[in-house]
Amino acid sequence: MRDVLPSRKWKLVRCEKCRAARPASRGRGVRGAGGGARERIESGSTGFTLIELLVVIAIIAILAAILLPALASAKMQSQRTVCTSNLKQVTLSTLLYVSDSGGYAFPAYYSTYDGVGSAAWMGDLIAYDDKVDKVRICPSATKTNATSGAGACDTSWADNGVTPWLAGSIALNGWLYTGDAQALAQYRFDVPAAEAATYSFNRDSAVQRPSLTPMVMDEVWVDLWPIESDQPSTDLYLAGGTENPPTIERCVIPRHGWKNPGSAPRNFNISTALPGGINVGVFDGHIQFVPLEQLWTYYWHVNWVPPATRPGRT
Repeated sequence: MRDVLPSRKWKLVRCEKCRAARPASRGRGVRGAGGGARERIESGSTGFTLIELLVVIAIIAILAAILLPALASAKMQSQRTVCTSNLKQVTLSTLLYVSDSGGYAFPAYYSTYDGVGSAAWMGDLIAYDDKVDKVRICPSATKTNATSGAGACDTSWADNGVTPWLAGSIALNGWLYTGDAQALAQYRFDVPAAEAATYSFNRDSAVQRPSLTPMVMDEVWVDLWPIESDQPSTDLYLAGGTENPPTIERCVIPRHGWKNPGSAPRNFNISTALPGGINVGVFDGHIQFVPLEQLWTYYWHVNWVPPATRPGRT
C-alpha cells in the first residue's frame, strides 16, 4: 500500500555522494533559505556558485588588506630593534676606545687598519674591537654590492680607500675626531676657520652634555660635521651623499619610524615637518630614536646653541 500525502508529492532523487533517497518538491523548487542547496542536489551538482566564489575572494582580499600592512609594520619594527642593538654595540666599543686612549677619540682619517694608515674611524674601531660586519650595517639598509660610494636611506655606504674595503650604514660625529683643530675645521670650509676650530671636542672632557651629544648614528656616509644653520636636503633618500661640506643632511633620512626606507621622498618640501627618524648613539652610551625634526635639539659640537626653529622650516 502506498502512503499518500495530501499536501505534496514525493519522488526519489539519487544523490551522487550518499545515494540516499531525498524528497524533492514539484515545479521549479522553493526559493528562499536553503533553496539553492536543494536545487543543486536535485541537479546533481556539488560545486560553488559564482556568487559564493566572489564572496570568498572578497573576504580574502579584505583580510589581506588588513594583515599585510600590519606584517610590514612588524617587520620594520623588528629591523629597528636589531639596528638599535647593533648601534649599542658600536657605541660601547667607541666609548671603550676613548677610555683606553686617555679620553681621545679616533684620529681624523688616520688608522692602522690596513697597515697603511688610510682608513677612517671605522677602521680604527675594527682594529680595536668591533670586528663583526653585521653590527655596522642596519638591517633596514641593505649592504651594497658596490665597493665605493655613498649609501642611501635603504642601502649602506662603501669605502674602497682601504683593504679590505669597508661598508657600513652608520657614521661618526666629525667634531669628535682627535687632531689639530685647524685641520679639522677645514672640513667645514663654509665656516670661518677660527670659528670652526672652536667646535671640535678633541677629547671627552670637552663634552658638555653627554646625554645629548650624538656620537654615532644612521647615515649615508662615514661622518658629518653639523652646525646650527644646516638645512636638510630636499632629497631624503640620498641625503647629499658624499657632497661637501659634510652637513647634518647626511643623517636626515627617514630610515625608521615611517614607511619603508626605500620610499623616502626624493623631492621633499623642507618647510614642512620631516617624516620618520634615525637611531642615535649618544656620548653617555645610550641609544635614542630621534625624530628628524628633533636632530637640531642635540649638541653636535662645543657650545652648540639649538635653533628656535629648525632651519628650512616655516
